[in-house]
Amino acid sequence: MISYEVISSKIQFNSWNSMFDAIILVFDEKYLNIWESHEMV
Repeated sequence: MISYEVISSKIQFNSWNSMFDAIILVFDEKYLNIWESHEMV
């Protein structure tokens, strides 16, 4: 039988992972925009 603690910790870990992925995506997008604007100049 899987304990409740294991399930809740896995859910928590997954939500942290997706949050981290979202932050990286936003950061990458901003960084790429800055990089492209520098390339144009």
